[in-house]
Amino acid sequence: MSCYEIGNLLISSLTLAVLGLTLCSIRRYTRETKRLVDATVEQMSRPFMTVFEQPDPSDEAVLEGCASSIRETPTVRFKNGGTGPAVKFRYQVGADPHDTPEATAIAAGDVFDSHHPRNALTEPCEFTLEYQSLGGAKYRSRGVIESRKWVKNFTFERIEG
Repeated sequence: MSCYEIGNLLISSLTLAVLGLTLCSIRRYTRETKRLVDATVEQMSRPFMTVFEQPDPSDEAVLEGCASSIRETPTVRFKNGGTGPAVKFRYQVGADPHDTPEATAIAAGDVFDSHHPRNALTEPCEFTLEYQSLGGAKYRSRGVIESRKWVKNFTFERIEG
């Protein structure tokens, strides 16, 4: 093998190594960019479901340390206080396994009436709301309704999987 062929082989090998490293870097940056875009879209359009409450200036509310209650509503209602629609919305109030159809979607700011009578709530009454964002992220909101009026111990979490 001549010196010219050896030099040409070395340059070709170095070119292959540089191109391989470039390909690996581009793939890594592309994955990271996709992850950032997905996270940004999820932050821009995130649903947040809770029990719909109205302001309550009564003395009883002040003593309970609550600024709002469900005292004036005949049925339990849920509100999407987030920035995006909640899809595949399901709820459970107390021991009642009443689930809404999975096709139900609640737009940001809308109120959903469960038709579950407020006066039929047990004491204390736990509720669980499960829903998804348009991007497919799953969320769960939980809490307790005390004295058929006050929403307490409210938690909001993203469900992995």
